[in-house]
Amino acid sequence: MAYGVLVFTDLDGTLLDADSQSWSPAAGAINELKKREMPIMPVSSKTRAEAESFMKQMEVNGPLITENGSGIFVPKGYFPFEFKYDREVDNYCVIDLAQPYSKVREVLSELKGLGEIVGFGDMSTKEIAEEMARDESLAELAKKREYEEVFRFSGDEEVLKKALGERGVTWTSRGRYWRARICGDKGEAVKRLVELYKTADSGLKTVGLGDSFRDVSLLKAVDVPILIRRKDGSFDPEVTLECVRKSDSPGPQGWGEEIMKVLGEIPQG
Repeated sequence: MAYGVLVFTDLDGTLLDADSQSWSPAAGAINELKKREMPIMPVSSKTRAEAESFMKQMEVNGPLITENGSGIFVPKGYFPFEFKYDREVDNYCVIDLAQPYSKVREVLSELKGLGEIVGFGDMSTKEIAEEMARDESLAELAKKREYEEVFRFSGDEEVLKKALGERGVTWTSRGRYWRARICGDKGEAVKRLVELYKTADSGLKTVGLGDSFRDVSLLKAVDVPILIRRKDGSFDPEVTLECVRKSDSPGPQGWGEEIMKVLGEIPQG
């Protein structure tokens, strides 16, 4: 099967509005990709349950990369060939790039002497909903973690960073929340998935869209990297890649516009 273009996309602030979580401004571009049978794959910090929810709304079927590159979930029977994977869960063949959530929780539990650590695993659905300013149904999906813990920390941050690094934990911190996982990377996950697609179609073009520093490895892994403008009109200053396209509009509006530009560069027929 010839796919032509593979679209790998971050969700929050990129395909989804950062506040409302709406993707409607990108609907036209999504429909055009579906019409051309070009896959759209989330590469997000979101859990599998969260990503599945949005894919169902968009009527998009295919692989997804979850929790910042921790796992690749390929629907059973999606590829017309056999490939190596680590396990099966629900209707997926799973390639694990990170250690399980329980292991991360175990490490964080060992570090609670360094300060107060409160993770999503310690919080109720209602508490998470209040923290995220989301309704409880979305909070429940965010709580279904398989690899990465999201947590608050009160204490000496430099000490925590050192302790996490010594234990092989990858962390990011911005604003109130930290994220911690053991291994896993968006760019590596994208490369692994592209290899599978190229088994069926070696002439692929890959497109990646993201809006933050967490998307740098994703953007580096594709042929056409696109940085999406933030709602305040700026771009994340921590994304300093050369040869990256930058959207004129923010969020899903910019996503849709940039995808249509890419599709306009591809001859049909």
